[in-house]
Amino acid sequence: MKLNIGKILNYLTILFIVLYTFAAITVSLNRYWQHQTAYYDFGVIDSAIWKVAHFQLPIVDHHELGDKNVMIFASHFSPSVFLLSPLYWFTNRQEILLIAQSLLVGIGALIAYFLAKKTLKSNLAIFALIVAFLGYVGLQNALISEFHDTTLSVLPLMLIFLFIYQKKWIWYFIMLIILLGLKESFAGLGVGIGLYIYLKDRANKKIALLTILISLVWGYLALKVVIPYFSQGIYLYSSSNLPNNPISLINSFLFPDLKYKTMLYSFATFGFLPIFDITIIPAIFENFLERFVLSSFSSRWDLGMHYNSPLSPLLFIGALAIFKILENKFKHTKLVTLLALTIIFSNIVLHRFILRGPLGLFYNPDFYKQNEYSRYVDDFLKNIPKDGVIYTQNDLAGRLSHQNVKTFRPDYKVINPDYIVLNLTPGQTPNAFSPLRYDSVKNLKDQLLEDSNYTVQKYGEELYIFSKYVVKSN
Repeated sequence: MKLNIGKILNYLTILFIVLYTFAAITVSLNRYWQHQTAYYDFGVIDSAIWKVAHFQLPIVDHHELGDKNVMIFASHFSPSVFLLSPLYWFTNRQEILLIAQSLLVGIGALIAYFLAKKTLKSNLAIFALIVAFLGYVGLQNALISEFHDTTLSVLPLMLIFLFIYQKKWIWYFIMLIILLGLKESFAGLGVGIGLYIYLKDRANKKIALLTILISLVWGYLALKVVIPYFSQGIYLYSSSNLPNNPISLINSFLFPDLKYKTMLYSFATFGFLPIFDITIIPAIFENFLERFVLSSFSSRWDLGMHYNSPLSPLLFIGALAIFKILENKFKHTKLVTLLALTIIFSNIVLHRFILRGPLGLFYNPDFYKQNEYSRYVDDFLKNIPKDGVIYTQNDLAGRLSHQNVKTFRPDYKVINPDYIVLNLTPGQTPNAFSPLRYDSVKNLKDQLLEDSNYTVQKYGEELYIFSKYVVKSN
């Protein structure tokens, strides 16, 4: 009986998506159980989603926006995240958001697969594109670094391109609004999508121009009206170091070398094919422009964290278009096969040897052993009261985001909390204590031991709960 290579590749592609999604869920959950998530950003978003699920205003703590709790829109305008609020009607476990995030990306990959099936003849090319889509280290890092509105963009982006292909414009605009509602900065991405439509098919010029108009108006209202209204005029993520001439602009894309390496590895993941699709280039480079030029935060420059996640669908669409041209216009079937094999090989090399893709943790037995060293913290958290204002460090606050929790300030007395919770076990990451540092928190412990307004309970070696004395009236 003759083997049907096409069917085998189809099954292999679906299997790869399922196994990848399972791996992403497994790694992100275990990182959560190992206390590798924190209040910023996981706890802030989780708290807002949980409150909306319980019909409360999404008012959260944000140490950079004052000592009083603020509406989450004072930081980012991301109303679309509340589409996940119904999940908290069925459970209070925070892990549900991490599971949902990975599942939504997996569904996005399935949509990419079905779109590729409608576009290409080569099953090998389709398999290669899905390997690149999910193998992209920028997306892997997004999935294992907590939960972010930016990572959720993968699914609406793929639906947007599917509806463009199908010319289902009502559904297209619904998905566009959902995408824009994930983050105020996605207004630039919306403009890039509008340019994509305009360059792709002039017959849809009105759709393209309306997309650009909606995106620009949305971005203006979010940045100039909504966020300033809730933040008293502060926008935390603006840059004061914008280039003032063409040379500076070019340099801001290339230096430090971390930036051009990010672009190099991103395009290399897809065999450099997206470079040759002029229609998607504006949307791709809008992402780099936003991160490299319009932002001064170096944490956005590499393939880490979540800022690269929208690039995976964009690069996929660019590579898909070039494969289509090679198949239909030039009939280069051998070249398509060679490029597909090259993409698969490059993803293996990038993931395994050069960039050390973080989902490799899934098959690393030492990764799971870390859970044993975190269980003492889980036992400690059970002793924290459910009522009152809890003042604690970044990592512990992430676990307590369904309670009235406040993170560290320079002076704890401005908060006047009912409980102060500290974990001073040596060896923690600096982010665990953000915005303070380990030595500052040790000094805080010493101050509290001298503060007659608080009594202390110690658990193990370096775990503390300071409780405020309550004076009972006769």
